[in-house]
Amino acid sequence: MSASTENDTHIMIKSKSNALATEFQYYGAAIRNLAPAMSNFDDKARILPWADKLFGAEYHVEVLRDKRNRYLASLTINMVNDELGGTFVDDPPSGPLKDLCSIPITKAPPAEWELDTTWSEYVASLPEDYEEIPCSFHDENSFCEADSFEMDEQLDNEFWFLLYQIRPYAALIPSPNARTIVTAWIQTLCRLSSNKCSKMKGLRNDYAYALYGQAAMKHPLTSPFCQEADSFIQAQPEPEEGAFCYIAVTGDFINTNATQPH
Repeated sequence: MSASTENDTHIMIKSKSNALATEFQYYGAAIRNLAPAMSNFDDKARILPWADKLFGAEYHVEVLRDKRNRYLASLTINMVNDELGGTFVDDPPSGPLKDLCSIPITKAPPAEWELDTTWSEYVASLPEDYEEIPCSFHDENSFCEADSFEMDEQLDNEFWFLLYQIRPYAALIPSPNARTIVTAWIQTLCRLSSNKCSKMKGLRNDYAYALYGQAAMKHPLTSPFCQEADSFIQAQPEPEEGAFCYIAVTGDFINTNATQPH
């Protein structure tokens, strides 16, 4: 083996080792943050012995780091779902852990949002001659429907999930007018045909994310006539001559001195 080949091999091994170390730090931080939020006391108590097992010195040796990280990734996903399942139903064994590939996958029941029928019921109630949302990226409908890729189903599932999240927030908005606006936006976004291109589905989801954020804030949507605006105007001094011009800007101010945007 030449010196250059040995050097390349050493760099690849070092790069993989660094990646495994970064993964370990990430999953460790995720587990520490997710553990207090677990709703089931028994599941929360079972996290500690699994963490002790996977954070043990024996799983820091080179040959076991990948196996350790795979278990940590699986444990993190279980915690995100707020329920420990599969191999994590029991405490970890005192001996070596099994290879995850040898453990049969437990099929999880559908999530609540996957059982929500709001979208399908609304589409089914539309008349046959309803006006579809035109594509913003293609002039002809045939070109739009032909422009698709493997992420289409995932984009639809993402919108399905967002729709499930938006509805309860919309119901809590105090302003009847704002609730009407939210409903109109939901109906508009639901009218996008499932045959549209991936770009349009992505655009629809961007609007859904924005609507989700607005609805969760419980402020009147697309309207400056709220209590905060009235209080601001009343607190301003009256000019002796001329007039002040105020421009309403939605969203939060960005702290340019912060390392991460809020």
